[in-house]
Amino acid sequence: MTTAGHPEAARRPIGLVRAIRGRMPGYEEALAWAIVCLLLWPIPLLNRLHVESSAVFAFAGWFIAGYAALRAFSGGSGFRPVLVRRLAVLAVPMVLMSIAVIWAPNCGIVQGAGYFLLFVPPTIVLAVAAAWAQASLRRSPGDRASVRRMFARHAALGIVIAVAGPVYDLGFHPQFYTYNHVFGGVLGPIYDEELVWRWGLPVFRLQTLLWAVVLWAVGTAARARGTRAVFVAGLVGLAMVWMYGNAGRLSINTTPVQLAAAMPQVVERGLLRLHSDSVDTRTADFADWTAHELERLLGIRPDRPVEVWIYPDAQTRARLTGARVTSVAPVWLEEPQVHVLADQFEEVFPHELAHVWAREFGMPVLNASPTVGLVEGLAVALEPQDGGPTSDEIVAAAGRSYAEDLATALTPWGFWTGRGGVSYTVNGSFVGWLLSRYGADPMKEAYRTGRIERAYGRPLPELVVGWERSLAAMSSLPVEAAVRAQTRFSAPSLLEKRCPHWIPRAERRRRAALEAWALSDSARAGRLAQEALDGDPDDPSIRTTWVQITLRTGLFDEVANRLAGWADSTKTGALAVAEADLAALRGDSGTARAIYERVRLEQPASARDTRARLVARGLLAEHPNQIRHLVADEGRSPERLLALVDSLRLRPVTGAAGEWDRQRLVWSSEMANERGDLASARAFADSARSAFQRVGDFGGARWMQETVRRLEWLVNGRSIVR
Repeated sequence: MTTAGHPEAARRPIGLVRAIRGRMPGYEEALAWAIVCLLLWPIPLLNRLHVESSAVFAFAGWFIAGYAALRAFSGGSGFRPVLVRRLAVLAVPMVLMSIAVIWAPNCGIVQGAGYFLLFVPPTIVLAVAAAWAQASLRRSPGDRASVRRMFARHAALGIVIAVAGPVYDLGFHPQFYTYNHVFGGVLGPIYDEELVWRWGLPVFRLQTLLWAVVLWAVGTAARARGTRAVFVAGLVGLAMVWMYGNAGRLSINTTPVQLAAAMPQVVERGLLRLHSDSVDTRTADFADWTAHELERLLGIRPDRPVEVWIYPDAQTRARLTGARVTSVAPVWLEEPQVHVLADQFEEVFPHELAHVWAREFGMPVLNASPTVGLVEGLAVALEPQDGGPTSDEIVAAAGRSYAEDLATALTPWGFWTGRGGVSYTVNGSFVGWLLSRYGADPMKEAYRTGRIERAYGRPLPELVVGWERSLAAMSSLPVEAAVRAQTRFSAPSLLEKRCPHWIPRAERRRRAALEAWALSDSARAGRLAQEALDGDPDDPSIRTTWVQITLRTGLFDEVANRLAGWADSTKTGALAVAEADLAALRGDSGTARAIYERVRLEQPASARDTRARLVARGLLAEHPNQIRHLVADEGRSPERLLALVDSLRLRPVTGAAGEWDRQRLVWSSEMANERGDLASARAFADSARSAFQRVGDFGGARWMQETVRRLEWLVNGRSIVR
C-alpha cells in the first residue's frame, strides 16, 4: 500500500511521534541511559553497579541530562520540573544495572548503589543548573541550532572540568585519589581491591551541589532580575571560599604539610630525604645503598632530592593518599618522591625508587614510558635479590612460552587488564635480559619513546626469541620456582574476580582485629576476632587470626576446644603450629615436635626464617614456659628467640641443624647491623653466603652476596663497591 498522493496520510506517523513525545517527555533520555547500560553490560568491572560504573554514569549524565535540560529550558520549561524529570529517569540505569547481577555477580550491590547515588545525582543537578544558567543568560530562540550551540558549550565545560580536576589533584598533590564534579571521582590506585572511604568524598559532592546552587541563582537572577537569588549565590559563594581554603582539612586534597605532620622525623642520606615517625639507621642505610645501586646500574642520578614517605601503617597511608596496599612513586609530580609502608620497606622500596630513577629518561611531562610494560618491567628487573626464585627462574619453570603474554603486557590496555602476576614477572624477566645483554643505554631510549624495535635495531619477535632461548638454557631451577609460578600466574586480575572490591564483613573484622592487636588493644582485638569467626567460621585466615589472638590472651582451653572441632584436612600450617604449641604447654613434647617438624618440611626453601623458627619451637617443646613466651609473641624478634634457645644451651641434633645454623648467621648479621656494628654484620653475612653456597641454596647465596656488598659499601665509607 502506498501513500503517494495522500499527504495527510504521510503526515500521520510524524504526528503520532510528536504526540508520543508530548505524552512521554524524556523518552529519548531514557533510551540514552539504556544504551549506556547496554554498552557497559559486556565489559568486566563496568558491568556491575559499583564505583567504576557509577563514575561512567556520572560522566555520561553530564551530557545526557545537560542536553535534555537545554532543550526543555529553550522550550520555556521551569527549573524544578526539568530537574525532577532528569532525576526520575535515573531509575532506568539503576534498574538495568541491577538486572546485570544475573551474569555479573555483585556482592557489593548495596555499596554500589550508594556510590551511584553519591556520584550520579549531584552531577545531574549540576548539569541541569549549568544548562539553566546558560539558557537564562543567552535567552536565545529555542530552535535546534541554538540548542546545539549551547550544548557544545555545555559539553566543552564538562570535558574541561573532568580533565582539569584530576590534573590539579594528581599533578600538584601527593595523593592517588581525585574527586570530580562531573564523573564523581577515583578513590585510589587500581590495585587496591578494598576501596578507601574518605570523608572528603561526600564533602566534595556537597560542594558540587553548592556550585549547582550558584548556577541556579545566576540563571534565576538573569530571568527575574531580582536580588534574592544574587544574595543566595553570595552566601553560598562565601561557604565555598571557606571550603576551598580548607580543602586539606576537609580531606578533599592532601598536602605535603599533612604528610609531614604524620611523619615528622626527617633523615637525609645523599639524595634521599626520609620522612617517618621513626627512621632507624638500618632503614636509612638500606635506602642509601639502594640509591647507590640504581646509580651504578643505570649510570644516572636525579638532579634534585627525593622525598621518601615511610608510613607507619596502611590506615595512615589510606587516610592521607587513598592508597591502602599499593606503594606508589608518582613520577609525574615535580618533586621526586615515593610512598611506602614501614613494615614493607626493604621489600618494596627498591622497586619504587627505580621508578624515580627512571623518570630521568622518561618522556616529557609524565616522566615515564608510554609503554607500561617497560615501566614496571624495569622496576622489577632492578629489584635486589630477596632469597627466592628470580623472575627468570619463575618464567622458565612455568613450562610454557609467555611470548604472547609479553606482547600483550607491553600495551597499556593489555597490562592493566591482564593478571598482575604475569605482567610484572614476564616484563621483569624480559627487561632484565635486555639490560644484561645490551646494557642500559638502549633501554633508556626504548623507555623514553616506547619504541623497542628502534632502540635495539631489531624486531621485537627477534628479541623475544633471544630472551626465551636464554630461559631455556637455564640448566637447573629451584623446586620452589614452579610452585611460585603456579601461584603467581593463576591469581586472577581485578577484572576476573567474581565480586571486585567486595570485602566480606567477617574479613573486615579480621583485619580490624589485627590492627587493634598491633596497637596493643588486646581486648578490642579479641572481640573483633570473635566477631569475624562468628561471621565466617570456615574461613582459614579468620580461623588463624582468631587462634593466634586468643592464644596470646591466654585462653588456651578455648583454643584447644575449637581446634579439636575442626577437621585436620582444613587446618593451615599456622593452625597446626598452634595445636603443637598447646601440646607443648600440656607437656606432650613428642606430639609438639612431630607437628613442628611436619610443618617445617611443608614450607618452601626460601621461607628460611619461618623454617628456623619452627626448629626453635621444636627445641623448646620440652620447656612450656619458653613456649609460653613464643605464644605471647615475645619471641618475634630474632634476638629474643635466640636468647630463649641459648638460655637452655639447646642445639638441633637432626637434619635441621644446618638449617638452624645458617639462619643464625643471617640473624646475627641483621642484629649486628641494627647495633651499628657493620664489620661484624658483614662477616656474618659472608659466612651465611658461604654456608648457603655449600648446600646448593643458590637463592640464599645470591641474597647474602647482595647483603655483603651493601655492608662492604657501608663499612668502606660508602665508596664504590663493584
